[in-house]
Amino acid sequence: MNGRGPVLLTLALLAGCARPIVYVLPPPETRPVGSVPAAPPKHLDPLERSCSDGDSSGCVSLGYLYDYGEGGVSEDRARAAELYQRACDAKNGAGCGDLASLYSSGRGAKAGIAKDPAKAVEYYSRGCALKHAKSCYNLGVDYQMGERVAKNDTRAAELYDIACRADDAEACNNLGFMYGSGLGVERDLGKARDLYRRACASGVGRGCSNWAFLFETAPADLVRAAIVYRLACVLGDAKGCTNLESLPGLRSRSFPKRARVVRAELDRDCDKGSAESCRLGGVLLQSGIGLAPEPGAARDRFDEGCLLLDHVSCDALKMIDEGHDDPP
Repeated sequence: MNGRGPVLLTLALLAGCARPIVYVLPPPETRPVGSVPAAPPKHLDPLERSCSDGDSSGCVSLGYLYDYGEGGVSEDRARAAELYQRACDAKNGAGCGDLASLYSSGRGAKAGIAKDPAKAVEYYSRGCALKHAKSCYNLGVDYQMGERVAKNDTRAAELYDIACRADDAEACNNLGFMYGSGLGVERDLGKARDLYRRACASGVGRGCSNWAFLFETAPADLVRAAIVYRLACVLGDAKGCTNLESLPGLRSRSFPKRARVVRAELDRDCDKGSAESCRLGGVLLQSGIGLAPEPGAARDRFDEGCLLLDHVSCDALKMIDEGHDDPP
């Protein structure tokens, strides 16, 4: 809970999506709430029973539904806070993290749960201690930005590392920023590159933009930079679009020749089982960066990437099959 939903990759690839600034941002902690019936439906009875019987995960799930007015229940954030608290007290890290989110965002104010920075830090700390990755991530953002707590880059990097190791892709991106900038850790561009690459593979658009920026540094590979900026743009990161548009050498005479070389490299590595190469090859062929677009070949590459369990490739394949495969 309190995470971002799965990325739906839109393949309406932009024709040309300020030079790059490597950056980090915390994810939004709110989501839209729809209109729902007033009474809980019977299908929630198993969750109610499991929570009453001491299953803290059932309390978290039920709290989430009341928090956001989903699953056929009316929004009731006082009830959500009660359920999150019960789960947190039972040492469920997700319950602590979701309760912290209520105090952090202030979205429960109408239910008498005022925005409370101190309580947000308290419950994110409890959640992180219970190995809840998103709690560690959000606490890391606080320490990096100096919000709610005293700024401490070393502590921020430690928290991002914990969350990244638990597969929080946003934390991997931010930890990459710390290594790339030498904040709280010794500067290491190799580690930064690997962390951005990991975040990008999980569908974090700004992780792709940060990774692409490193392709612009020596030894520069502007074609791969363009491919990864395009992927960032498609994943909704605006800087990926603008950085692609202003990429030096994008329209040089040598660019198409290099694009053909990169295509051959990606094809070869995809055939050898590299999901990343299949994904990037699909983006190259769909977009026609330096080459003529080949939508059919792009679909094949995304299909191969999906078979290799690359979820970004799977999302791309789904969008193509739904008819979103024509560039504007």
